[in-house]
This record gives sequence, C-alpha cells and structure tokens, in this order.
Amino acid sequence: MSITKIIRKIQIISLIVSLVVLAVSFGLSYIPAPVTLEYMNNEIVSHSWHDFYELIVETILFIQLVLSFALIIANIVNKISNKVKICGSVSFTVLLVVFSYVTSGFSLVFVEGFWSDSDYNPQYYISDT
Repeated sequence: MSITKIIRKIQIISLIVSLVVLAVSFGLSYIPAPVTLEYMNNEIVSHSWHDFYELIVETILFIQLVLSFALIIANIVNKISNKVKICGSVSFTVLLVVFSYVTSGFSLVFVEGFWSDSDYNPQYYISDT
C-alpha cells in the first residue's frame, strides 16, 4: 500500500472520529450533570461528569493534532521525493486540523454550554473561619 493511500485513510478516519465526537456530544447534551462540590485550596470547586468528558475530547483532539502534523510531514516528504505538487494534499490536511478544532469546540459547547454556572449564577458560601 502506498504512503498516499495510508495518509488518505488516516485523514478519513480522523474526519469520522471528529464527526462521531460531535454526534456523541450532541446526544450527551441532554443528560443532566449532577454537580458535586469540594473544598480545595481555599475555594469551592464543582465537579461533574462533564470534566471527564472534556478531558476525553481534549485528548482525542491532541492525538488528532499530532497525527495530522505527522501526516503533513509525511505527505510533504512523499511529494518532494516523487517531485509532485504539494499544495493540494497538504492543504486538505490543514483543513482537517481546522475542522477537528471546530468540531471539538462545538462538542464542548454542546456538553458544557457557552457559559458555566458560575458565569451567570455565582454561588457564595459563608464560612465560620
């Protein structure tokens, strides 16, 4: 199998993963997220399953980013060794990176919302200390 076909398959898989993450995020946006509060480092910190999901989305995005940069480098090396124009396939990979970032952003917005609770509904707790 040629390097061009491998690059194209990885690009398609990356595109599909981005779309699946977006669809899953849209589905998860309707699930309530019970919040637990914890006192850490002199402040009250809220936790929910959103924190874990955000970490998963950011990890997937990081893997896609590293893989995309590796694809760009492999694609450029392949095109230079075959003395073929570089622009088309490299620009598709760059657009794929941008698309991955946009879909990840929308994924996080679907689950987290545009604002957190503390942005529009701050909570204050009275301490006896």
